[in-house]
Amino acid sequence: MGNSAWRGGTLHWRVLMNIEELAPASGKASLEEASNRFKFLCQLARWHRPSYGLCCLIDEHTLKLRRRYTKAVRESLLAQRWRQHPKRRKEARRGVRRLRIIAGCLIRELSRKLPSEVLEAQTENFTLYQQVLAQKPQDKDKIYSLHEPHIYCIAKGKEHKKYEFGTKASLAMTKNSGVLVAAVAHPENCYDGHTLPEVLDQAEAVQGERPHKAIVDRGYRGAKEVGGTQILVPGKAPVEQSPSQRKAMRKRFRRRCAIEPAISHLKSDFRLARNFLRGYFGDSLNLMLAAAAWNLRKWLRLCRLFFQALLFLVSPQPLLISHPL
Repeated sequence: MGNSAWRGGTLHWRVLMNIEELAPASGKASLEEASNRFKFLCQLARWHRPSYGLCCLIDEHTLKLRRRYTKAVRESLLAQRWRQHPKRRKEARRGVRRLRIIAGCLIRELSRKLPSEVLEAQTENFTLYQQVLAQKPQDKDKIYSLHEPHIYCIAKGKEHKKYEFGTKASLAMTKNSGVLVAAVAHPENCYDGHTLPEVLDQAEAVQGERPHKAIVDRGYRGAKEVGGTQILVPGKAPVEQSPSQRKAMRKRFRRRCAIEPAISHLKSDFRLARNFLRGYFGDSLNLMLAAAAWNLRKWLRLCRLFFQALLFLVSPQPLLISHPL
């Protein structure tokens, strides 16, 4: 495979794709195996990306180095293709360590040989590379992505997906109509209960009136009232509640579950699962656009039903119209 494919990044993503396809053929992999595979992919992406970016910097300024490590990096990446094989596992681990050493060597040599003005312009990138190379598995505020260093690890608490990496988002939906009135992205992985003031402020700005009650799940336990809004959290009913009040509260909490499929539709139908816009501002913009598309589809469906009913009333013969949105 030529250097053009390697420098263009084709080899890297092809190798990652082959690694991801190494899941057992029968049944699901154990949680430990899946966790180890994911940690390895993160390590490989972290160690390869600094060396690839540094090689591009070398080509741009035509620097003469002691060694470019092109062949060594390519061999280390190819060694990962059979990482699950018992006899090739040690070789694959050795390749991951080799990628880390190569990235460190290139960073140190470029720090000595690059012109001062270029080194000053690349200070942010070099600081990021050094932080990635120095971080340990148990460190806090780790870098999970070189091109999106602001993302963080979010513990989902679900059996099929324990963790996600990205930006946490909060959504607020009206109880009866199902219209999204607030969509907020959070720059930090804060506690769910601490996100309520920002979400309620945006809902007030959109609606023109602050909601009197907010129905949330048990992840928001703590505050009973935020800015004049009563926070309703599922739990054991107080003794003084009457049977009719308990029934009304259970109905409210069941209605809260309607936002869960809305989140799934936003991810699958409105491109919220993967964001292609850069930075935290891009995350916020993508979230707002997805929420606006959700509301627009509901309004278009309402208009379609209205004109369909109008045509049914004025038409001498019944019409069969079926155009689902």
